[in-house]
Amino acid sequence: MKNKERIKNGLKEARLSLQEFEAVLQRRRHDLLATKRLRRVEAALRTNESPLKAAQRLTEDFFVPEPPSPMK
Repeated sequence: MKNKERIKNGLKEARLSLQEFEAVLQRRRHDLLATKRLRRVEAALRTNESPLKAAQRLTEDFFVPEPPSPMK
């Protein structure tokens, strides 16, 4: 199979576009890192928790304003 045919077949068979694949990959990376305990988070906050748990705890303890709405 020639390279051009291989590329055409790959584009036909692709289930995700490059942007969709990047979004899925970033979401997966966030899910893995947010639930994993990190020493730098533990050292800074002096707690034994994951970044996600730390963020949830801190939003309960402190006021977190809503982000600004996007300009229309």
